Amino acid sequence: MYDEINQNRFVLDCERYIEENIAAPYIAFYIARSYKLDVLGKSSLKQHFNSAADVFNSSFENTDKVITDMKQILKEKYKLEIVEENPLKLKEIWFYFHISLFFKKFFNTNI
Repeated sequence: MYDEINQNRFVLDCERYIEENIAAPYIAFYIARSYKLDVLGKSSLKQHFNSAADVFNSSFENTDKVITDMKQILKEKYKLEIVEENPLKLKEIWFYFHISLFFKKFFNTNI
């Protein structure tokens, strides 16, 4: 038998799971791939975020956390850093990443 209260709880649980576990990695991939294929255009971070998030067909309770997590994934996984949000501009941080690893390994220090 259909239970509307349980149905609503089910939808909220799924939306929460997407927000906490799937949204940031997917949006980071979306932005990194857009950068790699040179299709960022003149859109803002907010526009790219909303376009990527549309696939989930839900709104997030804590968009700021999703964006913060997405930025961290961009740095750690894709070695990209946002330098401007409107229009969205990224820079590759490979060089800095490798130099910092070198210093940490050979001099046991961070730069």
